[in-house]
Amino acid sequence: MSPSQPPNTPSFARSQIVMTAFTVALLLAGWSIFVWFGVKPFLVTAPPTPPVPPKPSPTIEPQPTPVAPAVPMGTYADAEQKLLLDLQRLDFSSRMKPLQTRWHEIQTRHVAWTQRTQSLHTSEEGRRLATTTLARHVKFLELTVAGLALGEVERQLSDLQRTLGTLESPIPKPAEWDLRFSALDTQLAVADATIQQCDSAVTQLLSTATQPQSQTLQHAIDTLSDTDQRAVRDAVKRRVDTLQKNHETELRSARQRHQELKDELVKSSAIRKTVVAETRLAIDAAQANSDRNLQALSEKKTEARKAMETGYPAVRTLLTAFTGSGYKQLDASSTFVTTTESKPLSYTSLLRSGALDEGVKGLTMLFQVGQCKVPYQNSNDRDRGGFPELRSEFDIQKPTTLATLKHAQAFLRTHGEAMVEAKLLSP
Repeated sequence: MSPSQPPNTPSFARSQIVMTAFTVALLLAGWSIFVWFGVKPFLVTAPPTPPVPPKPSPTIEPQPTPVAPAVPMGTYADAEQKLLLDLQRLDFSSRMKPLQTRWHEIQTRHVAWTQRTQSLHTSEEGRRLATTTLARHVKFLELTVAGLALGEVERQLSDLQRTLGTLESPIPKPAEWDLRFSALDTQLAVADATIQQCDSAVTQLLSTATQPQSQTLQHAIDTLSDTDQRAVRDAVKRRVDTLQKNHETELRSARQRHQELKDELVKSSAIRKTVVAETRLAIDAAQANSDRNLQALSEKKTEARKAMETGYPAVRTLLTAFTGSGYKQLDASSTFVTTTESKPLSYTSLLRSGALDEGVKGLTMLFQVGQCKVPYQNSNDRDRGGFPELRSEFDIQKPTTLATLKHAQAFLRTHGEAMVEAKLLSP
C-alpha cells in the first residue's frame, strides 16, 4: 500500500463487512446447534420469564483520541504523512466505537447473568433445577460463560484504544490492524451471543422443571459425581476447541483476503503511476504542440504586420475614411451611431455590415460607409481623404471608381486584422 493512500477504499470496506458477518454467522450457528442438543430433552414451548434487571457495572469509558500537536510542515512529504495519520485516526476511531458499544452491552449482560445464576444456587426458584441432570446442564452453562475470558477481551480492547490514542506516525502495515479489529469484533460477537443463549437456556430449563426439590441447586452441583463433572468439562472443552478452530480458519481466510487486497492495491498503484506518467507525457506533448502553434501564429502575425506596414503607405490617404478618429460607429443594423470616444472605425462592424463582401453589393456598401460628413445625413464623421466621393448611384459604375473601391476593399480584407493590431482600425 502506498504511504500516501489511505486503506479505506470501497472494495476494502465491503471485504471487512462480509468477513465479519460470515465469521459471526458461522460461530453462532455452531454454538446454537451445540446448546440445542445439550438441553433439547428439557425444552418445551413456554413463555420466557423476564430476566432480572442488571445493575450498573464498571465499564470502560471511551477515551477521546488525543490529537498530536501541530508541527510545521516543511516539505510536501511531511504534509502527506500528517494527512495519512489523520485519515488513519479517523478510520480507526470510527471502528472502535461499535466495539466499545458491544463491550458495554456484554458487561451489562454478564453482570445480569452472574446475579441470576448465583441467586438460583440458593433460591426457591433454583430448587426446581436441583436434580442431577438439570444441575449438570446448569454447570455446563456456567462453565461456558466463565470460559469466555472476558478479562482478556477487555485487556485487548484497552490496549487497542491506548495504542490508537498515542499514534504519532502513520501505521506502516494497516492490514495487520484490520485483522486485530476483525478478531476482536468476532470475540465480542461470540461472547455476546453466548451469554444471551446461555441465559435463554436457563429460562427454558426453568420452564420445564416445575417441581421444587428438597435440596438447593448449589447442593446438587456440589454433589455431582466425578463422572458428571468430567463430562461437563469435556463438553465445554469440545465447544471451546470448535470455536477456536473456526476462529483460526476465519483468521487465515482474512489474512489471505488482506494479502489479495494488498496485491490488488500494489497493482492499482503501479497502474496509477503508469497512467500518471503517460498523462504527463501527453500533457508535455500537448504543451509543446501548443507552444509550436503559438510560435507559428506569432510568426504569422509578425509577417502579416510587416506586409500590412509595407503596403499601407500606398493606401494611407485612400483609407483615411476608416482609419481616422471619429465618434461615429456602425451598429448592428449598419447604421452610424454616435459614441463617447473618438477612434478609428470598427473592423468587426465593417465585416458585419457586408462592406468587405465580394461583389457589387459589398463594394456598394463600402462606398456608402466611406462617405464622410454628408450634409443632412447620418454619415461617417471622419475625413474622406482620397476615398472616392459618392454623388450619384452611377458613380460606382465608373471604371476608375470601381477599381479604387476594389483596391481599398482588398487591402482591408487582407490586412484588416493586422490593422486592428496596429490600432489603425478599432476591433
